[in-house]
Amino acid sequence: MATVGTYIVYLSRLTFWRVAFALGQGVRLSTRVYHGIDLIRILACALVVLNHFGEFPDNQGALIFPALKGFMHIGDIGVEIFFVISGFVIPFSAANSRPGQFLLKRFIRIYPAVLVSSFIAFGALCLASGNAASHIPALLRSLTLLPVGPWIDGVLWSLAVEIVFYCVIAFLIPLGARGRLMLAAWLGISSAVFTLAVAAVFYLDLHGLQQEAASSAIRYYWKISLVRHGVFFALGMLIHDLSHGNSDRSKRTCAIALTAVGAFQIVLFQHLSAPSIELAAASSVIKAGIWLLAIAALVVCIRRRAEIASLVGPWAGTVTSLGLLSYTLYLNHYTVGGVVGSALVAHGYNSVATLIITTSTILAISIWVQTGPERHLQDKLKQLLLARRVALART
Repeated sequence: MATVGTYIVYLSRLTFWRVAFALGQGVRLSTRVYHGIDLIRILACALVVLNHFGEFPDNQGALIFPALKGFMHIGDIGVEIFFVISGFVIPFSAANSRPGQFLLKRFIRIYPAVLVSSFIAFGALCLASGNAASHIPALLRSLTLLPVGPWIDGVLWSLAVEIVFYCVIAFLIPLGARGRLMLAAWLGISSAVFTLAVAAVFYLDLHGLQQEAASSAIRYYWKISLVRHGVFFALGMLIHDLSHGNSDRSKRTCAIALTAVGAFQIVLFQHLSAPSIELAAASSVIKAGIWLLAIAALVVCIRRRAEIASLVGPWAGTVTSLGLLSYTLYLNHYTVGGVVGSALVAHGYNSVATLIITTSTILAISIWVQTGPERHLQDKLKQLLLARRVALART
């Protein structure tokens, strides 16, 4: 326990101000930065982390962090919030880009952290199991960004869904804004029809197919095809269009409808997946409330962008870095957090000490990945790939 005390004292010396100053260094600010959205990102990531921490089992099957049990089946709402934000920001990247250039920029943005984090997760699993060979197939799936798992880290399923979304966006780039609105309409309608169809079969128990509907609806192919989560991407894209001078009553009505469909889907799938009716009833209300608050906050952050920027002031770089940190934290909390937490409990540490050490470890790793290898690899890839592409275009 003395080691734990020494570790905690050391971490306490890394005050918030020092960490905040370090995070803010070298951040390249854009004229399209939305500081409020950066804060929503890190809060959404925190919800996902708490959700996973709340369900981590030790070697005996007991919860490692019983105090976080309340976040189980609730914190995963952060993923849907991420999808809405992605739908809002991706049109910025797609604007004035050719399809290949857009995909290349997305690759440079997402792959370096995946590369480094996958090897970190692989190392953690090897140390825990002592069997490196059994984890190599999952590592290779992660490194090659295959859309089908299992991956070295379970959270990569959502990145696979994002990549499919990027590919569809790239395909429609030649159509410009009209193509993005067509995609938003298709995603929103198909997702709404899917949600209503599943709800009809499940709630009305049509033909006695309630259990079959539940097991079928949660399958991965509905996710990777964007049918299930399409409503969230569509809402983000529509909010983007509304916030850039293309506002009319019909689009505002569609945005409200998509928000309602998203809330209904969240409630529906909570009933499909929760282990009990009582838990589903309580947690679905909480998740729907968080969802509605997040969308309201997103709209306010977009509309009050200038005011928020003035409030942030000299901390702009740090706030932007916190938004970026949500990505590396998302990639590194699940596998590493589970391995570290289980190891500490197995060695007799109590829940509080285990939580402090595990959280500190994944934060340290995530900050290191973001401020070190991720930035370095992104810069190198930009020099290698984008410069080469420009040179080839001129020949």
